[in-house]
Amino acid sequence: MTGLQIIKLANRHVDDDIEYLDGIDWINECLMTLAEDAKLFAEYPFDIPDTNTYYDLPSDIIKIHEFEDDNGEVSYVDYIIRNGKIKVSAIGSYSIYYSKMPTEIAIADETDDVEIALALAEEIDCHKLLHKAVALFVASRYKSYDDEDNKDAQRLMSEFEQKKFQALKQINNLDNYNNVCIRVI
Repeated sequence: MTGLQIIKLANRHVDDDIEYLDGIDWINECLMTLAEDAKLFAEYPFDIPDTNTYYDLPSDIIKIHEFEDDNGEVSYVDYIIRNGKIKVSAIGSYSIYYSKMPTEIAIADETDDVEIALALAEEIDCHKLLHKAVALFVASRYKSYDDEDNKDAQRLMSEFEQKKFQALKQINNLDNYNNVCIRVI
């Protein structure tokens, strides 16, 4: 879903229309809250010419899942991560497969309606099964904007947590299903 579709879906849970800039802020807040749960992955190739040096990692990295050598084989080299940098125990070319932070909706000029519309036309950066949960988060934030104790906001946040849990369970089941080997005799 696009940012605009998320806001329109969130509007179904509230009494008024959510302002686009507020909706963008709350979508971004939700994406940062999801972090690793957004189920976004990337690959980062890099060379290690010196085992005594720390090398920069991508700024959006959350967790390394797999380390491959230049042949594409899983590598079990020792490595240390400190302050967004990595030191590897063996010289070579590697790739890491990692969980990444979602990319926020960015707008350079918040007064430019065309730029806002273009930003909202992009699909949000998280797994598709989590999109409806994001809309619930946005609706909850709208309801709690002026009243943190709003019961409806609390109910919507509870629905967000439940929808997120269900989506993550479904995503994890799919991941586990894809990792099962079946031997036919």
